[in-house]
Amino acid sequence: KLQLLGLEPRPQCVLDDCPTPPAPGGASVPSTAITAKAVTTTPVMAPTSASSVGIKVVLPGDGVTFPQQGDFVFVHYTGMLPDGTVFDSSRERSKPFHFQFSETAGLIKGWLDGMGQMSLGERAVLHVPSSLGYGPRAHGKIPANSDLDFDIQILAIGDRAWSRLNVSSVLRAGDGTHFPQQGDTVYVNFVGYLAATGKKFDASRDHAPKPFRFSVGAEQLDYGMDFGVRLLSLGERAMLEVPSELAFGQAGSGPIPPNADLRWDMELLAIQRRPQNCFDDDCPPLPRPGSADIPPKALAFKNTSGDGPLPR
Repeated sequence: KLQLLGLEPRPQCVLDDCPTPPAPGGASVPSTAITAKAVTTTPVMAPTSASSVGIKVVLPGDGVTFPQQGDFVFVHYTGMLPDGTVFDSSRERSKPFHFQFSETAGLIKGWLDGMGQMSLGERAVLHVPSSLGYGPRAHGKIPANSDLDFDIQILAIGDRAWSRLNVSSVLRAGDGTHFPQQGDTVYVNFVGYLAATGKKFDASRDHAPKPFRFSVGAEQLDYGMDFGVRLLSLGERAMLEVPSELAFGQAGSGPIPPNADLRWDMELLAIQRRPQNCFDDDCPPLPRPGSADIPPKALAFKNTSGDGPLPR
């Protein structure tokens, strides 16, 4: 039987600059570690009536950023019956679920009531009574009149992502003015490393000498890279720390093992702003991701510092 008693977050450092990991073996839990206390001493709140949601906080959020009506919210969730049977899980699909936080979004009321009390980054188990779930009707694997438990973590609200997705170091400052926005197309160079080992698993220049192009907010890449590039200003080169929940999750991908945090050495070379004179289907189609030349009218970085290219 295995019990997780504490978790000490990895240091915010880059590759060879990181301290040597401790050797495995018996050890006291450091005072700086995240301990199991918050989990084991916070019982699931039993609903005070058939119309309330119980909440057990597993990991606190920022306590400031809460979903508001109309926000687009990105979450991982696991839905369970009272006996622990899993009936649905975004984690098993290794892709966060996103939706508009609204009463017209087609979600059960228990989700809206519970997540309205959760802040960005928070992970909690919501105990949803059947009256706030699917009620007297069966729904897929869910029997009629079933109370439900949902293990939910809020990974992003609008353009703001969980703070574990962050810039750990700036290797070259950007202009501090021009940042990618939803619908923009960006041109980057990148090298990807496994955070745990520093092993390289991909690099844009391994595929083509041209920059790599993708559109922001179009689900063309994993959410970690999509939200991460929004933290960079034009010309910036930085190390992005991406938690597995916003990368390839439980499934992994190719050389990326399951549940692997990633580290991207990324430079933002150009931004092609989205058209401003069209609406939705009237706009030209977004370009496909892949290597491409930077368009003449894009906001482009002019390297005058003499910095060399990213390593292969």
